[in-house]
Amino acid sequence: MCGIYPTIVVLGLATDPVLGDLYLPVRLAVLVPAAAAMVWQINPRLQRHFGAWLTR
Repeated sequence: MCGIYPTIVVLGLATDPVLGDLYLPVRLAVLVPAAAAMVWQINPRLQRHFGAWLTR
């Protein structure tokens, strides 16, 4: 949640001028796989910084 939500929000705002005319399900079909791929980069960093706190 900490990695995927902000990523989807930022991607949604950044791609709104290009994808704004598409229906929401189509926009999400483009954004979610892109965001999921980015989480492979974001999640390890979150785990590295907050790992001890998250595993308590």
